Amino acid sequence: MGEKSDFKKTKKVYEDLIDFGFFGSDENYSMTGTLIELLSEVKEIDMREYLSSWEEFLESGKDHDVNFYVHIPYCVEKCHYCFSQSGKLENEKEVEDYVNLLINYLNFFADYFQEVNFSTFYMGGGNPSIMPEKYLDKLLKKIFSNFNFSEGGQRTIESDPRTVTERKMKIMKSYGINRLSMGIQSLNQDVLEANNRLHQKEEKVEKAIRWAKKINFQEFNVDLMVGMHGDNKKSLINSFKRVAEMGPDTISLYQLQPMKGYLNNIIKKTRKEFFEDRKILYEKSLAEIKKIAKENNYNTTNQAETSDDFNDADSVKFSKNYMSNEFDSIYIPDPVEETHSILGVGQGAVSFIHNKIKCKAVHQLTERPKDYLFSGYEMNSEKGYLYFLITNFSNRKKIKIENLKKELEPNHFEEMMKIFKKLEKEGLVAIGKKFISLKFKNAREKLLYSLFFFPAEDIMNLVDRMIMEDGSTENCSKSEILSQKKPLTEKDIEEIKGMEHEFGGRLEGALVSKTDNEIIISNTDKEVKKVKYNPEEIIVVETFLDESENFNSFLKSKGDIDKIKKGDSLNLKINEDKDEALLIEKIVVAE
Repeated sequence: MGEKSDFKKTKKVYEDLIDFGFFGSDENYSMTGTLIELLSEVKEIDMREYLSSWEEFLESGKDHDVNFYVHIPYCVEKCHYCFSQSGKLENEKEVEDYVNLLINYLNFFADYFQEVNFSTFYMGGGNPSIMPEKYLDKLLKKIFSNFNFSEGGQRTIESDPRTVTERKMKIMKSYGINRLSMGIQSLNQDVLEANNRLHQKEEKVEKAIRWAKKINFQEFNVDLMVGMHGDNKKSLINSFKRVAEMGPDTISLYQLQPMKGYLNNIIKKTRKEFFEDRKILYEKSLAEIKKIAKENNYNTTNQAETSDDFNDADSVKFSKNYMSNEFDSIYIPDPVEETHSILGVGQGAVSFIHNKIKCKAVHQLTERPKDYLFSGYEMNSEKGYLYFLITNFSNRKKIKIENLKKELEPNHFEEMMKIFKKLEKEGLVAIGKKFISLKFKNAREKLLYSLFFFPAEDIMNLVDRMIMEDGSTENCSKSEILSQKKPLTEKDIEEIKGMEHEFGGRLEGALVSKTDNEIIISNTDKEVKKVKYNPEEIIVVETFLDESENFNSFLKSKGDIDKIKKGDSLNLKINEDKDEALLIEKIVVAE
């Protein structure tokens, strides 16, 4: 009884934290995969530590794939929605200098990785096909003459229809590239222009697809995106229809993940509004897209029947050769979603050394590779176990117990199974002889129950750190956050009245307490607002005040009033059935 009660109590705390905006404030709770990073101490990692970690891992003899990733940080233009480490290419000299630096690093790493047989190769960006032919050839020649790759393994390069040529495709194929992926995102010119994806004409897309089919890569994939500014059901379906008629081997339908600047400056929506709109767009378009796919002989390799499935899957892949397709699991070089180790080369590249470190080359490449500093954190065996677990949560419906035993240390395996047994009692998983079946309904549940696998103390310390980073004082602690939905004592009110801090950002709202005749508001402008009110009035709690709106502009948009000053009177509506301390969700200004 006590154990079940503790489970429910912990669950309630974690639900409150999620509802207050911790661990992701959007509808798909995309921070599930970054929990390990959030709970880790990010530091500078020098080349000596980096190579030492690789050496220890490689000498361990562990049966674990190692992938090779190269990053090209240049594009035609920087699309408004893009969050990769990349920028507009100004001139050819930039490419020449960057390729020469890359080759310097490749020469440096070659001696250390002579005995490694890399499982996959992936060159991304940015836009690798922006490189002139001579530099593309020079770079690929260096890579494939100095490093070893598994026969039959996936070798992928990303491309752009605006910069790829038939000659560049032939160069790629000559070095064994067997998978070409081309991002077009949309075929609607208005949508492309609204997102600063300029000069991509449908004729260029058709020509590029024709070249790729002629050259006959083992797989030629085209990416489309759901949720771009200006897109709607008609334009999304038409883009999918036109691409399907062009006949690439696979079509990947990705969901746009908006950055704060994209929400505030381009689409001018709150995160909640964006994800709700994207959800509706996908649900309205799905039936027609599946019909078009079937008419053009495409099958879905991962089903996404609902918007929750789509959020969990990250993308839906339609394939003409599903039964024989060797590349069903597309390698994406993001170790948050990968269990394989990754050697990342180039500015913006991520490296992941299993149970050792995860780091990113955030700085510009230097002339002396041995002096380079990465940004990252250590991965011990416990983090490795959590890493493996979260990856399984994110990508699968079932977890093979044998694989867990193989991957985890015995004590970590036992700890994990204890938690799974608690989840089984709640009907959230089913533990069989060979598999653990996951019954989570959506991404939010995956995030919620992922938290149970982390030390509770680490979770709460993370909460404290997030609060501090959002500008609060040391007087504000997690205990006050978790007690906000309980009646405040007079002492609580006095403490809150003395705080001049803001909660916006991760908490998505202003903290409110009330005395006999005042609402005290700590708003997103880091100012305490005191608003006189009539106790007979009523507050209505409806929708969160989003982080993108400060308190004053929100009030002005709702009631056409100027900046509130101390002593100003507002008729706020108060729900007497609610607790004394509330998050402001909607202010209704009296007529």
